Amino acid sequence: MRNVLKLRGTMLFGKYSMHIGMKVSNVKPLQYYCSCLPVSILLPMNKLLFWKKLLCSGNMVLCRLAKCCDVSIFALAAKFHLEPYDVVCSSITCIKDSFWLYFFYINLVTIMSFCIISCVLLCVFYFLFMLHSCLLNWWWCGDLLSPL
Repeated sequence: MRNVLKLRGTMLFGKYSMHIGMKVSNVKPLQYYCSCLPVSILLPMNKLLFWKKLLCSGNMVLCRLAKCCDVSIFALAAKFHLEPYDVVCSSITCIKDSFWLYFFYINLVTIMSFCIISCVLLCVFYFLFMLHSCLLNWWWCGDLLSPL
């Protein structure tokens, strides 16, 4: 069963990669395109939203329990660039939007780093090709600076 799931996943990514015209080696753009947060972001978001529900409930015991662990929750929120005031006072939709913005930022950094690395490699290979051409010209013609 596991091999079948792997095969289906490969076929899905193969269709997606054919659709956009490049090989997809990272799942994050596909997850963003399908509006599906990864588990590494989804679990902390659910933890934060559960804590907010406990804090805003009318039950005094649940509110007290939520206030006991607010330091760890605020540290978790800081990891995703949320202020403690925003966690307590903002709506659930605003908190979810903040997590989507964080996920978008991660994708943007990944795509930009891929583009920069590709450009650098292209420049290095172009330089090596030109150096190889000049050396071959010098080998055959004896003149290093003559036009190709």
